[in-house]
Amino acid sequence: MPVSLSVPIQVQQIAVRCFQSNIRTLRCVAKWIWWKLLCRVRPLLDVNMDDQRLRAREDEIMALRRRLKKSERERNELSQTTDIPETKAHLDQCKVTRGALEKQLEEEKQKV
Repeated sequence: MPVSLSVPIQVQQIAVRCFQSNIRTLRCVAKWIWWKLLCRVRPLLDVNMDDQRLRAREDEIMALRRRLKKSERERNELSQTTDIPETKAHLDQCKVTRGALEKQLEEEKQKV
């Protein structure tokens, strides 16, 4: 059992040394002027990137709206051009039905 307990302690000691080393390095770097500049500029860069992404999304939305309007126009034109033959076909069918009904009416008149 002592062996299994010593492994986590060794790992813990290595982790503590690594953490201390990183803190020492950060304290040294924090005094450098370029580091201070980087710390001030980095949030501004993130905002700029967000603005660019937002503009890209807006451009994409505008392009999709243009495509939608174009598709609606084409659909309306297509429906108008297809309505004319359908209307003629429907009118012809109504005429045929009317003629058949007139024949039936005359046959019934003759029977009476």
